[in-house]
Amino acid sequence: MIVYSQKNSEYKKQNTLLQVKFKALSMEEKYADLWWDAMQDIVQKYIGKVYIRYEINERMYKHTIS
Repeated sequence: MIVYSQKNSEYKKQNTLLQVKFKALSMEEKYADLWWDAMQDIVQKYIGKVYIRYEINERMYKHTIS
């Protein structure tokens, strides 16, 4: 079941990236720049959350094995 979940998650990620690329390619240049800036803001916001989650998991793992 875990393998299926990982494959499904990877599929969803690739599908989302494809949709984002398609959206960017289909826009006029002036709108694409605004859209790209918005996407960069979103990515930077969520990378911070992912990093914090990684740090918490790393600390828990170190605590568990010690």
